[in-house]
Amino acid sequence: MVAVIATSCASCQRARHKQLPEGEIHRITQEFVFAANSAAPTGSEIHGEVGAFDKVANSADHIEIRIFEKRQGKNYPGPVTEMLQKFNGIATAHDLSQDNPTENGNAIVVNYRHAGFISHVIHIHLLGKDEANEPESVPTASQHHRSPPLT
Repeated sequence: MVAVIATSCASCQRARHKQLPEGEIHRITQEFVFAANSAAPTGSEIHGEVGAFDKVANSADHIEIRIFEKRQGKNYPGPVTEMLQKFNGIATAHDLSQDNPTENGNAIVVNYRHAGFISHVIHIHLLGKDEANEPESVPTASQHHRSPPLT
């Protein structure tokens, strides 16, 4: 009886230290993209990319978000704060942990992990309202709130 419990506990520990299967990572990516779409202001661009594969260690899906909002001081714009809250809810529901967000200029990078492995990398680019008027920066109607090309 003790041997059965010990074996059972050992297999639980091994399961906790495995990378999520790619199918599960892709489903969570879709949830992140949906949450970003629901919080992003009109004109934002949201793209999900498949990058996690079972046969590639430490591979992760990526989400690129371009928001035409400016930061006021050190605070994130309201839509970004709302997005991050929604992302945290999704992460909690799927037993993901969040690394501290890192910033580089107007970009915010958030990594989510499962059992220590990065499963999702999210880049949020704050482009400011004045950059939205530049011809190359204005998203076309087909680019608004696009879903990821996931299978």
